Amino acid sequence: RIGDLYLIKIRADDELLEEWAEKMHLLMRLDGSGVYAAFQRILKSQFQITTFFPDSVFRSSERQLIIHEILHRKEWENGVELNQLLPSIVYMYPLHINNRK
Repeated sequence: RIGDLYLIKIRADDELLEEWAEKMHLLMRLDGSGVYAAFQRILKSQFQITTFFPDSVFRSSERQLIIHEILHRKEWENGVELNQLLPSIVYMYPLHINNRK
């Protein structure tokens, strides 16, 4: 906590990210081309692997987008339903970024 501000660290493993990317029909780049397609777990090997996360197909921006979606979704949609808290969120920052050299 910093004054009236709270720091909340949120993490999601790739299995959860894949599940939600599929639900969202998230458009992602296919490997070796400039073509985008809706993410599907059964076609995971066809999507471009990121360099920062060598075992993952998700870039930082995609991770943030998916987590943001989970925070907005209603509980009955398996989301977190933080809609009342979300207007108070001042900044979202991917914590792994400061590890880059």
